[in-house]
Amino acid sequence: MSFLQPVLLFALPLLAIPILVHLIHLRRYQSVPWAAMQFLLVASRMSSGYSRLRQWIVLALRALAIAALVFFMARPLASGVSGWLASDVSQLQVLVLDRSPSMQQSVSERGVTKLQTVLENYANWSKTVGTGVTMVFTSGHEDPIELSSPSEWVRDPRLQGNALTTNLPALVEKACRYIDQKGAARATVWIASDRRESDWRSESGEWASMRSAVQEGSAEVRFQVLETHSELSNLAIQLDAAKLIAGDDGNELSISCRVVASQLESGTAQANQTIPLEIRIGDANTIVNLDLVSGVGELKGFRIPIDKAPEKATGWGAIRIRPDSNEADNVAYFAFEPPLPRKTLIISEDFSKLDAISLAAAISSESSVQQSVQTIEPSQMAIAVWDEVVLVVWHGPLPQGDDGKLLERFIERGGQVLFLPPEVPAPQRFLGLQWSNWVEADVTGDPEAIGLRVGPWRNDTVLLGNTQNGNAVPLGDVTVSRYCKMETSATELARLEDGASWLVRLDSVSEKSSGAAYAMGSTTQVGDTNLASNGIALYIMVQRMIQEGAEKLGRQPNRWVDTTESPWSDGTEMVLGNENVLSNRFFEHAGVYRMDSIPFAQNRRPEEDLQVRISDQDLEKIFEGLVWYRVDATLADTGLVQEIWRWFAWFMLIALFAESILSLPAKRVQAICRTEAFT
Repeated sequence: MSFLQPVLLFALPLLAIPILVHLIHLRRYQSVPWAAMQFLLVASRMSSGYSRLRQWIVLALRALAIAALVFFMARPLASGVSGWLASDVSQLQVLVLDRSPSMQQSVSERGVTKLQTVLENYANWSKTVGTGVTMVFTSGHEDPIELSSPSEWVRDPRLQGNALTTNLPALVEKACRYIDQKGAARATVWIASDRRESDWRSESGEWASMRSAVQEGSAEVRFQVLETHSELSNLAIQLDAAKLIAGDDGNELSISCRVVASQLESGTAQANQTIPLEIRIGDANTIVNLDLVSGVGELKGFRIPIDKAPEKATGWGAIRIRPDSNEADNVAYFAFEPPLPRKTLIISEDFSKLDAISLAAAISSESSVQQSVQTIEPSQMAIAVWDEVVLVVWHGPLPQGDDGKLLERFIERGGQVLFLPPEVPAPQRFLGLQWSNWVEADVTGDPEAIGLRVGPWRNDTVLLGNTQNGNAVPLGDVTVSRYCKMETSATELARLEDGASWLVRLDSVSEKSSGAAYAMGSTTQVGDTNLASNGIALYIMVQRMIQEGAEKLGRQPNRWVDTTESPWSDGTEMVLGNENVLSNRFFEHAGVYRMDSIPFAQNRRPEEDLQVRISDQDLEKIFEGLVWYRVDATLADTGLVQEIWRWFAWFMLIALFAESILSLPAKRVQAICRTEAFT
């Protein structure tokens, strides 16, 4: 608790006035012994116990009434639990601020956003109680921001909303480490957020690290969860794809996007409606009506003619929906350019065993994309041209020495590698993989079987995930006549009927790598598998690896906003987006940018549109063993700063009323004596 007029608290000694008056009253009369009164005193002692208790209660009520009057005039401040905890303004104040797109949704029809609400609440509290400096930890800033002027916080450009998904566990852990480094004895960590699971990441192991840092540190740290929410309806648009394709009459831009209606806490959504989409490419606008069914609408492969030569068909644009409660998710930006050629490099000593893979890699799944295949022997690795390579198929003894280092660098840059077993396994090990020995499929129990079937497999991975229409990759039709055992601790993606691993993803790849490496226990030649004759599954897997490698290695015209992207050049300019964003903060905002004359677009991540909030049980688990409280900043009557002088006014009136009741004189009982006549 704090006070607007703390100097008046020096008047608290005045509560001794009733005590002094009582003592003076006791010495007002002199007691004179009188024999006739002795009998009356003996009779009155029987009721003196209650009378003395009443006198003490009256005395206490008079003193409390004076104390309440002093507190009333000092104008006390509090806000429930937070008012008591944060009353020690001398302790270190730390604010962990969520600035993600969901925090830019309005909480009322006045247009005040969640982010503005929590900043205004905290700034008003800090200004009133005089906390001084607050250290702010937020996404997009490596170092904490030092703030000392609460009146400027809401307009501070460093605290405005961005398009980054906030990693709250990492920020809170960093804040706790900072407190320990500063050697603070006491600190309060405020966490301002709307409790979205995408930002809190309740299952993250970083929360355990945070708890350990607090419990092992010397500072007494208390947490205040300053939460906010919105009951207003909202629509969010997300770009799925924007790519240039060859149409019947020239280049066309194929656009796919989706619109999702927010699920309100009441359980209802803007289920079925038709909304207009405004697609802008350069100065040209196209309006498309999109039907929402059960709160979701999808636009797939909508084509717009592009009147440019194939080699110059680059551009950018945006898709917008009508304004609603959150402007941050009403637009999706895109850029496009002619697709780069994609090459698959097959390295083997016996190319005849890889004819099926070579054919699957040469046939492009997109007519506008050029794909090619180059075959070399392992000894030619040093002279290979790697400029357009997105996929490497390695068939032979596992690489060692310089060849291994070359492949590791390729994977680190984003390339994809598929290892196939050699005819004679060697004891070499690479990325945690070692080929063991060949095994003939045991099908004696089924005379009609020609090999072991593949299954089960993981359909939650990029390589073996379901197709766009929801169908599974037809691996169940693949049979394996023989396979080579693998010694590895890799992630198993598919296994055979006998339980042996057949397809794995190697986990020993460097954490810095953006690519991936896989190993398959059979080749594609007839006699090992039927992948050559039943090649749908093989084609899907090969094309997905090529697509993934092209996205990682090639220029990506459309990307997610992410602080881990490569540094931006000083010459980057904004083409579309928020014009008020400073150039050194481009990386954290959605929009279309141009770097070295190459356009690219970036948008918020899809998980930002999910409405999932962490539960109260999740919060209790996160702060288990720590001192923490929470305040709802959205409610009008739960501000961080409230004057509670009315409580003391009422307390004073109640005390005076009770004192007056107890001070009333006791009723006199008249005894009527009746005498009976004796006759």
